[in-house]
Formats: sequence, structure tokens, C-alpha cells
Amino acid sequence: LKAVRCSLIQCDEDMVTGYVRASHDDINVNNIKIDLEKYPEVVDVMNREQVVVIENLDNDPALAEIKKNFQSIKFNSRIVCPVYK
Repeated sequence: LKAVRCSLIQCDEDMVTGYVRASHDDINVNNIKIDLEKYPEVVDVMNREQVVVIENLDNDPALAEIKKNFQSIKFNSRIVCPVYK
């Protein structure tokens, strides 16, 4: 898989706060706090417990906002998978 970015996010039970536990961008990444309201696709995966594939972020106004946070990275799709421990 040729991914532009790959991260592992741990979500709090309240599904409001998450923590980036690992990222392929930087091996030292651990415990970066994120607001899950900015990542509706992650909350969707937590609720449905299924893989979510978004083929075109531009077609969804809410998810198109995600691209604004990552303007230096060129991507237009996402795959979000639940991971269980």
C-alpha cells in the first residue's frame, strides 16, 4: 500500500479526545492529543466498528475540511480501520 500518511490513534471512550500513538512521519511520535471533532471519519469507525473508505474527500463537504489541515500533503482519499488490542 502506497500511503502518504499512516497513523495509529487511540480514542478515549468519550470519543471527543484521541491520541496519536504512532505515525510513519516520525518514529518518536507518541501521545499527541487530538480533537476527534476534527476527524469525523475516526468517530464513524469507532461507532460502526468497520473499515471506512472515503474515495474522494472533495465530494463530502464535512470531510473536505480535513484537507485544509494537511495542505502540504497531497491526498484525496482515506482509509480508516479499527484496531483492537
